[in-house]
Amino acid sequence: MPLKVLIIGAGVCGPAFATLLQRADPSHEITIIERAPRMRESGLQIDLRAQGIPIVRKMGLIDAIRQRAVPESGVALVDARGRPFASFGKNDSGHGAQAFTSEYEIMRPDLVDVFYRASLGLSAEKDNSNNGGKTPQTWGVVSSGNGNVRYEFGVTVTNISQHDADVVEVTFSDGRMAKYDVVVGADGQSSRTRRMILGGKEASDACFKPLDLFVAFYQIPRSPIDDSWMNWHLMTGRRAIVTRSADVEAPTQVYMTIRTSRKENAFGICTAGSTTEQKEAFAQAYMDEDAWRAKEFANALREKTPDEKFYATEIGQVHCQKLVVGRVVLVGDAGYCPSPITGMGTTLSLIGAYVLAGELAKHGKDGVPDALTAYAQTVRPFVNEAQTLIPGLPGMLYAKSKFGVWVLTTFFWLISKLRVVDLLMKFTPEPEKSGGLEIPEYPELGLTS
Repeated sequence: MPLKVLIIGAGVCGPAFATLLQRADPSHEITIIERAPRMRESGLQIDLRAQGIPIVRKMGLIDAIRQRAVPESGVALVDARGRPFASFGKNDSGHGAQAFTSEYEIMRPDLVDVFYRASLGLSAEKDNSNNGGKTPQTWGVVSSGNGNVRYEFGVTVTNISQHDADVVEVTFSDGRMAKYDVVVGADGQSSRTRRMILGGKEASDACFKPLDLFVAFYQIPRSPIDDSWMNWHLMTGRRAIVTRSADVEAPTQVYMTIRTSRKENAFGICTAGSTTEQKEAFAQAYMDEDAWRAKEFANALREKTPDEKFYATEIGQVHCQKLVVGRVVLVGDAGYCPSPITGMGTTLSLIGAYVLAGELAKHGKDGVPDALTAYAQTVRPFVNEAQTLIPGLPGMLYAKSKFGVWVLTTFFWLISKLRVVDLLMKFTPEPEKSGGLEIPEYPELGLTS
């Protein structure tokens, strides 16, 4: 029997889950709401790793993702004059694990668009004659050909109630009320769904475990000196700058990262509230630095970067022990963000979407509670694996003094020259798993093997 499902959030996870569930049974009635007025066209460069690769392969979308992949060559550490002194190339041999740069690097809006189009039953292949492959109408209300998958933009949820054990009653920001068999919170690290089902902001905020790292992301016009490498410059004051510019048709991405705690609040980063204050705090933190392109990037941030092209956040992990409350379930960063430094955020979201869709398809409408319980139990080992950090990270990547920076740069120079990373990638597990964990099989999803 078909399910009536509400998905909150149209990022990577929501549309991927909708695609999987709809393919299992096209008669499911699926609504995806997104607070933004349209599909977001900005975002970071992300990647697929480990179990995420076989999932998209099973979905038949690996070629569409490969077609849109960013041709980044690898990671290069550069000195104060911009000269690379250590480099780590990507592993595109088809053997061993992905390196620091994945074979499947892709801009977030492109990956979202692949799943968005697939969920609507449209071709996910990039069509340069059609707005770069983007679906022209991505605002208001958009439905699939049979009308069973529906996107609503500019809408949020204001209340969730479960007085009836078999139904979730939802109130929307436009005053409507509707009932669903399942509600899926796929609304990211700062999930409002998590806040509502856990009983408030305090309980929700307690799930966030800070890693004492703050990052600002923005884009600047591409320069002739920008290349296909991710360039990483280490600085004193526990700071770093990263640029990514492999996509020659897109602006250069700039990341400013500062290692500080909320208590220490270096450069006033932690207490900068509005977007204007955040931009100024990060610009000030780099204006006094003559090394590499620090002042250039600080001036660009202060003078040329519009607010809508700037994003700043605190890096951390979400450790939510309760992923299911009644018939409301958290998926992806809303329930178990591993943090960007693990490189597993996108993959873990896809694992969650795949397992949830698989368990719902396996148990059917009458077995929704059992399906949600099985999802929470099945996904937990993957969450624990992805959230396990190498001891000392991220702190050991940031140095306060010149001597500390020298130690770090010497270490990276040495392992680059000895090709240690190449050997590690060669003898670590195949891309289809991480930590020995393989995704379960769900024949009920009707995917390719």
